[in-house]
Amino acid sequence: MTLDSHIEEFESLSDLEVGDYDVLEELAEAEEHGARSPGDEPTTESPAPAASTQARKETDFQRYLAGQSVMKSGLTRDQAEVNRIIAEASKNSKFFLREKAKDEQLNNRIETLMRKKEELLKRANLAKLEKEANDMIARLEATRDLTQKIVHVDMDAFYANVEVKKDPSLKGKAFAVGGGVCTTASYEARKFGVRSGMAGFIAKKLCPHLIFVKNSFADYSDASKQVREVLARYDENLAMAGLDEGYLNITPYMTLHDMTAAEVVSHLRAAVEAETGLTISAGIASNKMLAKICSDKNKPNGQFELESEGKAIRTFMRDLPIRRIPGIGRVAERILTSMGVQTCGDVYTHRAIINLMDHHLGLESLLKAYLGIGSNVVQPGRREERKSVGCERTFSDKWEEKDILDTLQQIAEELERDLARTGFAGRCVCVKYKAHTYEVKTRQASLNKYINTAADIYPCAKELLEKEFPLKLRLLGIRMTHLKDLQGPQGGLDKFLGEPKKRQGSVSGEDSASDSPARKLRKKPYGSGEPVVCPVCRITLKPGTTNIELNQHVDRCLGQAVSTDIPQVISDDEIEIIEVSNAKPVPKRSKPPDRAKVNKRKASDKTVQSDKPNKLQNAFNLMMSRK
Repeated sequence: MTLDSHIEEFESLSDLEVGDYDVLEELAEAEEHGARSPGDEPTTESPAPAASTQARKETDFQRYLAGQSVMKSGLTRDQAEVNRIIAEASKNSKFFLREKAKDEQLNNRIETLMRKKEELLKRANLAKLEKEANDMIARLEATRDLTQKIVHVDMDAFYANVEVKKDPSLKGKAFAVGGGVCTTASYEARKFGVRSGMAGFIAKKLCPHLIFVKNSFADYSDASKQVREVLARYDENLAMAGLDEGYLNITPYMTLHDMTAAEVVSHLRAAVEAETGLTISAGIASNKMLAKICSDKNKPNGQFELESEGKAIRTFMRDLPIRRIPGIGRVAERILTSMGVQTCGDVYTHRAIINLMDHHLGLESLLKAYLGIGSNVVQPGRREERKSVGCERTFSDKWEEKDILDTLQQIAEELERDLARTGFAGRCVCVKYKAHTYEVKTRQASLNKYINTAADIYPCAKELLEKEFPLKLRLLGIRMTHLKDLQGPQGGLDKFLGEPKKRQGSVSGEDSASDSPARKLRKKPYGSGEPVVCPVCRITLKPGTTNIELNQHVDRCLGQAVSTDIPQVISDDEIEIIEVSNAKPVPKRSKPPDRAKVNKRKASDKTVQSDKPNKLQNAFNLMMSRK
């Protein structure tokens, strides 16, 4: 397709803005560099020889096997050599065999997609598909916002630098944090291709003089908190994306202090280093996606700013490998590469084909990547949107039950600290583990109350895991879901209305043991002889108190409190509705029930039910009046 035809198409778009004609200039530049539209390309390709196809598959697999080692900053040796060493070091291991099986599945998926593409091409109107893509480009361009300055900050080898602070003798040495699995690596180790998530024995193959340092997660959490406190001075809506990275919108700070973006970020980085002894790298751009990409440009301890101008952004994105886009990993990269998309510029070249395969590839998302368009809204995650709190650890293979359970206990204690820090409790415990075969499984149990302490979490997790023994593990984690916000404004009312209704615990392989800690949490025997405390006067009632007796007592307390205005403070934590269930199964009747008695009982039930809201409202009003 010629430039004239591009101009004709764009001039026909009713919503095309004046600034969008910059795209046409880029098309001319693209044509000069040999970029072609789908209409200029043959729709069929001559089959490649079997030998070259096999070689390509082997190269693809080595790249796939390298995982996070691909496209990371700090590497000074050839990436292909790193991929080869990783493949050779792991060959015939359980990891290698599992990854080989997954790679074969991916190849089959790609072949299916290619057959689907060829079938669709037989009846496709490429010109129409291309025009639809052009229309979408124009609509997306109209949404571009260049008014904000967004910064992505990324701590430099965070865990490693925390360890250097603790032990200065590590400075300048190639070392990794972890043992069986590298949690992170110093930049001296990264030069050899050592990366986070890499097996320790593979890291040793890449860097024979590598030193291993034990993890210290409590120290990392403390250091992260110190960094956050500094960053929050530049944007109170700082959005952290983990312990070691986050996003800021520095536009208001720039206006308030009459500083450029580069000046603010330089000042910010210097403040972090001065106050914490840690260095950070930063990317400055008009949206979060671009800022994250830019933060990797001048690592370590550097910054890079991308001009907030449409043409400059599109030029920056054109030759960027598609793998650099946040969210595109090794699987998506392989699929896109099979469609001819290796760079963001290729998205434009193959936009008709991508539109044809939109259901599988996602045209809009890829066009946004090509254009460099993304969100510039920076705000911390809303607490009510949080779904879970958890932590996990990787390690060299463990098979002794005591060793595994000791690790589980440590994880439960770490999770308790995280729950306390974030202010949540949960009523569903989920245990995740990865076997030595690299197979990942999860087991979970729902509880009848919210918990947030290791004393409650560990017994539940232990029961879930023990059902799976014997095990040989390399990863273990615990996660709490079905969260309750203990810091939320509705906390008092939530507690007054009581715990959630009892639900049947869902434990894989559940047995009938009645004395297990998890089962005690799931099936607490209310009314089965344990003392009951009145939520109003706080008097302990006799064991075996029934629902009717409890309600009568609460009625008397509420009536007395309202009439005499007792100067008693009832805390949110103390007000609960306690269900006492002594109901027995109704015996089968040998004859039809007396209809008159049934109607009388229904009327009585309605009266009791109608009284409940009044009791709750009275107690709630009393509680609020004491605050």
